[in-house]
Amino acid sequence: MTLHSYNIPPRSRHCCNGDAEFEQGMEYYSMLEEGEGGEFLRKDYCLPCWKKVLTGGKENVSQKIFWKSHVPVKKRGPDLSLRRDERAFQLLKEIYQKDTEEDIVQAFVLTLLLARNRMLQLRQEITQDDGQPILLYEVADTEEMLCIRKVNLSNIATDKVRQALAEKLHGNHE
Repeated sequence: MTLHSYNIPPRSRHCCNGDAEFEQGMEYYSMLEEGEGGEFLRKDYCLPCWKKVLTGGKENVSQKIFWKSHVPVKKRGPDLSLRRDERAFQLLKEIYQKDTEEDIVQAFVLTLLLARNRMLQLRQEITQDDGQPILLYEVADTEEMLCIRKVNLSNIATDKVRQALAEKLHGNHE
């Protein structure tokens, strides 16, 4: 089984329909369209422009992938409690590049942990042509997008996965 990787651009600094620059804490909408080469094109809208998109009728929004988010507010000073989550995120980025079934399962479990701790936010579930569900997550701090293959948790050996992840996390820590 292969893990398909989709390159989804990060949020732009300003609205695609106007000159409104996105500021910390500001809400916005993002919409994905498939380009001619099969790549995803991202359009980010401020709230007034998004309302125009919905009422203007130029874009068929029901046929697009879109979500509402907000520009993260930058934190002041390091929080020591985040170290474990940061290690887990680094491990996810390493595992994300691999293609074995074990790595796919570990990436999914790490994604669930990081989503629970609000480092990742689920934006959309996409079904591939082969029927395989892919979860589209946004990294809260950087707004980077990750495509993670959905795994049926009832089909995995949880103790084995937990032990393997613990060993990898402690190995990254030392």
